[in-house]
Amino acid sequence: MRLLLCATGILLLCSCSSPIFSKMSWTDFHLFRGALTVTYDRADVFECTELGTVSGRSHEGVSPAKEEAMSAAAVLGADHLLIDEVVTDLNERATYLNEFGQAVHVYGIAYKCSE
Repeated sequence: MRLLLCATGILLLCSCSSPIFSKMSWTDFHLFRGALTVTYDRADVFECTELGTVSGRSHEGVSPAKEEAMSAAAVLGADHLLIDEVVTDLNERATYLNEFGQAVHVYGIAYKCSE
């Protein structure tokens, strides 16, 4: 049993230190994440290459949802993130059950502007 737990721990350690989603290392991820520019104006990404749409969701407000979208954009290798839409979803059933009653969704588009 201990051997199985030890092997599982080593496997988790190796998987966490390996590249994210096959080609990006943790160092690259943090570099992309730190260099990411968040914008709300389409003119800032007019001549950039679109990499895809990203989203984030949180029950704790806009900031954690935006952070999740930024992380998704960094995984795509983006250097700009256009926040397209922020939506609040009220879950009435959860409100009556004393759970988080409001979810915030942030939708955006990841762009690569530098060569």
